[in-house]
Amino acid sequence: MNKYLLMGMVVLLTACSPEVASNKMETITDNDTKPEVELVEPLESSLLLEWHSDNMNRGNHDYEILAHPRLVVDPDDREIKRGDVIFFKSPDFTIESNPHFNMPENYISRVVGLPGEIVEIKDGQVFIDDKKLDTFYSKLLWAGMNEKEFHVKRANRGDDEATKKYFATTMEPVKVEENTIFVLSDNGARGVDSRDFGVLPMNSVEGKILGYLKTDSKSTVKTRNIIDKSFVLKNAKIGLTQEKVEMIFGQVFVSGFEGNIETWMYDNVKNNYNYEQTVETVAFKEIKDENVKSQLFINFNDGKAIMYSYFYKGDDGKVWMYELNPDKTITEIAVSK
Repeated sequence: MNKYLLMGMVVLLTACSPEVASNKMETITDNDTKPEVELVEPLESSLLLEWHSDNMNRGNHDYEILAHPRLVVDPDDREIKRGDVIFFKSPDFTIESNPHFNMPENYISRVVGLPGEIVEIKDGQVFIDDKKLDTFYSKLLWAGMNEKEFHVKRANRGDDEATKKYFATTMEPVKVEENTIFVLSDNGARGVDSRDFGVLPMNSVEGKILGYLKTDSKSTVKTRNIIDKSFVLKNAKIGLTQEKVEMIFGQVFVSGFEGNIETWMYDNVKNNYNYEQTVETVAFKEIKDENVKSQLFINFNDGKAIMYSYFYKGDDGKVWMYELNPDKTITEIAVSK
């Protein structure tokens, strides 16, 4: 009897020893950030963003304008926390496996790593300072599905090598330097993030996404479309109706007529910058100074698009015009010194 009692005590003491207890993985949790995107009223300074990418889709086309109201962005909130979804200026980088990749001028992603931390990914799981991140955005998913769920729902792609590689993503430790953050897309298989371009400078952040715009909101806050050159190249088509143009490019706030030609003007400004908006002139100086990132003029005749003129700052510092003409030919020239 004493022999068995002694063995039991040894087992109990071993189980309670610090060496054994240390095998339990430490975790970092985020109980404040909720998976659901709230409906919110915009602030006076808010931007309304129409987001078309599925890089944040967790299974309900989350953040996408085709399935939800516009996104409310607070450009003044700079208190970045883990779990925040931010709107930022895209960094300049290339993807070796896809040298022709053209990232939009602005993007959205979720903050995962904060200044001073070390971020690592092991088999699709995010770790912060060697501690397992335990929250709804801490593991690489595909539209909200883990590898097993993906295999069941999309059996025809379950054995795809690229799919397997994604779910088993491993990334060496990355130090998040001061004044930078590490961001990930919730639907990482369909987006780019710090796995591709590294840590993101804090000064690239242009606002924090608060939620979806309440559909009954009476707000007259200006809609912010991500209209850059790649978006124009993809979506500008001769013959689109005004209704279709509005669906693609968003609500227009500046328009005018000259004879039978109606012109709509869209712009992309920095930090809600205000300037004299007209459909007759192009703000060359503002584009050069990067207060206005781009302007797009769409001409209509009988309610159908007949010309697109997109103005932007080139790498040479000049203002350039990309134009899709009525005969579907393309002109691209520098229009300023």
